[in-house]
Amino acid sequence: MTQAHLPGPGWHPDPHHPGYLRYWDGDRWTEHTSPIPMPPVPTPVRAGRTRQRWAWGAAAAVVLALVAASSSMEDTPTQTSVTDATAQQAVPSTQESEQPETDVEPSPEPSPDPTADVPDVVGGDRGAARKILDRSGLTLGPIKRVWSRKPDGTVLNQGLSAGTVAALGTAVPLVVSKLIPKVPGTAGRLRTAAVAALQSAGYRVVVRTERRTSGTDGAVLSQSPTGGHFLKPGGVVRLVVADVVPPAPAPAPASSCTPGYDPCLTPMSDYDCAGGSGDGPGYTGPVRVTGSDPYGLDNDGDGYACEG
Repeated sequence: MTQAHLPGPGWHPDPHHPGYLRYWDGDRWTEHTSPIPMPPVPTPVRAGRTRQRWAWGAAAAVVLALVAASSSMEDTPTQTSVTDATAQQAVPSTQESEQPETDVEPSPEPSPDPTADVPDVVGGDRGAARKILDRSGLTLGPIKRVWSRKPDGTVLNQGLSAGTVAALGTAVPLVVSKLIPKVPGTAGRLRTAAVAALQSAGYRVVVRTERRTSGTDGAVLSQSPTGGHFLKPGGVVRLVVADVVPPAPAPAPASSCTPGYDPCLTPMSDYDCAGGSGDGPGYTGPVRVTGSDPYGLDNDGDGYACEG
């Protein structure tokens, strides 16, 4: 009977196992089955003809014995009385002979429960396993999920080995994979965003800083395990974050000019005005004295030296 012709929820002939009923819930066949009840077989009753034939034969024998005994009654009276007593014991009563005898038929041996071979469902997904078990007359049992790198929902093991003979309707437990997630990559991201992403994925985060003199302060330099690796939630991800400290400024280079003169006079042991009588070793043309006059060039103190 096809699903389209089923009148509604109830017990209907099992399409896969003749002689059984299976419950249809209006949408799919369930695991509930029951043998189709057989009509009672009437027990034949035969009259006790055998016993009656024996009774009449015995009665006839007794009558013949009585006839023979009557001819010699005068000679052997004692024997006749004994024969009469024997005849009375041998003749069955009418009530006993009329009781019918009933033959008792042996009870039929109970037929064994129908069975099915457990199919191999390892390697497929959970939905496919359910369909295969249903077609075999078995049902899907408890599901245990374990972490695995197999695709989510893959059947890793089954509670009853393939080929095992089981009664129809037996529930087969399964072990199904729960895919281990991959760690998100955070290299180059700032510390706050990286930690938030890892914690939202269910991981614990340990941060270590590393001193740098350049780069972005707080940026993730490295991650272990790196992004894309399988790691169960609850695992630890370690980050190395940059702690950027700028280098100290370089000291100002030493001045190559003697302070107090403009333009610059390279430091020497002494300066004299060019064209004069001084012995140097340095000579200069007109200069403006802006501060002290360590070489004594501004003799008149007007702020200019060697102007003549």
